[in-house]
Amino acid sequence: MRNWKQVQRSDFPQWDQHLATSGAPVTALRAALTASTKLWRTTTKGAILALRQQSLWLPWSTRSLTAEEGAEVETLVAKSCGNFTVMGLTSWTRYWEPWWPALLTRRVEYLWMTRACQPIEQDTLREGQIVRWAFPQDAEEIFPLQEAYEKEEVLFDPADFCASSSYWLFQKQLQTHWNVVLEEDGIPLAKAGTNALIPDWGQLGGVFTRPDRRGEGLQRRVLQFLLAELARTGRGACLFVKVNNHRAQKLYQSLGFSVEGPFEITYWQK
Repeated sequence: MRNWKQVQRSDFPQWDQHLATSGAPVTALRAALTASTKLWRTTTKGAILALRQQSLWLPWSTRSLTAEEGAEVETLVAKSCGNFTVMGLTSWTRYWEPWWPALLTRRVEYLWMTRACQPIEQDTLREGQIVRWAFPQDAEEIFPLQEAYEKEEVLFDPADFCASSSYWLFQKQLQTHWNVVLEEDGIPLAKAGTNALIPDWGQLGGVFTRPDRRGEGLQRRVLQFLLAELARTGRGACLFVKVNNHRAQKLYQSLGFSVEGPFEITYWQK
């Protein structure tokens, strides 16, 4: 390709520094550089496209793509994967949209929110409640919360839930990321974790409270625990929340998060 160059893994640290100037919105992209990721950049360094897990594209751009750049992206994506997902700030993803060689099947809109690195107070727990780190050996105990989370927040159709693959991925999540659970008398009621972690930012995900125990401040306590550790290690926090989830937005704002702008995940089918 004339306008794009694949970045060698040995050069990933250099590109991490380059991306760091964009702040929290590139947390997932920077974290991807430590995983099994393919990375391309324009010869002018004005745009970056990362392919993670063979079907998730993470784009970054400071401008619209030129016709030549876009045509090469179209060819690259067509050769690289089948159906795929694109995730990022809406202002970035829309630059790329004319060039995706597939049919847009779904667009999910979110708000991008950030919280500066700062201490946070911890609310008092009720008797019998504890908040603690979750580990791989806790997978079976916490998995009912993960299953409910995926059916409510992730899947288009809850009937598509696959217990075996979901459990495997959840175990991997517990191995590679920070995860927190709130238990009452030994029963898990709420959870949260990171889905991307870099030296200066932690991106939160998997935030869920058992439906019959919502409105009791359980999720607030879980997030306080997680945010305190992020702050202790010098990290700010970021996340994306669905535009119509006003209850969650209010909770995040009460914890010090601010809305930065629109974020979206789009799904494409060949």
